[in-house]
Amino acid sequence: MTDDASQQTTYCCTLDDKKRMTLCRETRAGNTEHVTLLLASPGIDVNKEDETRASPLHCVAYEGHSECVKLLLAAAGIDINKADKNGHTPLYRATQSANFKCAELIRTAGGK
Repeated sequence: MTDDASQQTTYCCTLDDKKRMTLCRETRAGNTEHVTLLLASPGIDVNKEDETRASPLHCVAYEGHSECVKLLLAAAGIDINKADKNGHTPLYRATQSANFKCAELIRTAGGK
């Protein structure tokens, strides 16, 4: 990750211009403490897409951090059936990666 505009890495849900902390990165890492802080940040977009149109819920469903999935599912405005550029939903991504606990959480919340 760099501050050079020509080499910037795209992350979804950037908290600030320096890209020091992002929702996708923290959910992928399973860092519930940081995810909680980010979700409480004014103006955070829990559905913000990365370059593949994946949301933070796609990212964490694939990685399998069920506690972070729970946090995202409880977030205001979460779109649990948002499709990425391949038409895959977070439920599909969780199932594809054999993260069945995450898949069950998403399915129970209405995921398709």
